Amino acid sequence: LRGHTLVILDPARPDAAHRIALPGGPHELLRLPDGRIAVSLEQSGVIALVDLDTGGVAALTTGGLPHGLAVQRTREGDRLLVTDRDRDAVRRFVIGGAPSTWREVEAIPTSGWPHAVVARADGAVAVARASAAMLSLDGRDVPVSALPETVALSPDGARIATAGATGGAVHVVDWDGSVDVEAQVGGRPVRTVFSPDGSLVAAALSASSSVARVDRAGGVPTVAVAGTPDGLA
Repeated sequence: LRGHTLVILDPARPDAAHRIALPGGPHELLRLPDGRIAVSLEQSGVIALVDLDTGGVAALTTGGLPHGLAVQRTREGDRLLVTDRDRDAVRRFVIGGAPSTWREVEAIPTSGWPHAVVARADGAVAVARASAAMLSLDGRDVPVSALPETVALSPDGARIATAGATGGAVHVVDWDGSVDVEAQVGGRPVRTVFSPDGSLVAAALSASSSVARVDRAGGVPTVAVAGTPDGLA
């Protein structure tokens, strides 16, 4: 973020990392269907489009405060979804080649600081509205723990997980708005991710140097890790 750099790592050769300079501080990363990496540069009002093979960087100027990213599949083609708390919207861009070929289409109005976003295979959209303590599922609002900064989609696409960084709880919600799991985890949970079989949700507890594992019954065993855990995969 502060180095304005995308770092490329080969797990087989961790000592051979290389860096690609960006025109701003990167927040979120997303692989596009064509293999490029979209990077939100919130303070620059730009989405960087990075070709990992050539190291080329193209700038899609969006204005506002672009942050969360997702790809939405539609009958008309793929859209890049971008949360923008400055515009109170999830903005939608038709994915093209060079930035000059991209175009913005009708946004999804989303108040309350839209932060993280995911899209299901059928195009349904879930958004964490951080200041509103709300999860929006295709327009259906579900109250969740305070300051939700994360959304995760279960492998089968049936459920959404989020966590309230200041509220300290993890919620797992069905697309009809019903709450499947509500578990207090504490420790400022900032990210969630489902296990491959969907039976567990891991939550990074950034203030307690641990990761919680939330099961379908609401059990929350934790594992100690070093430092301030954030991203999970």
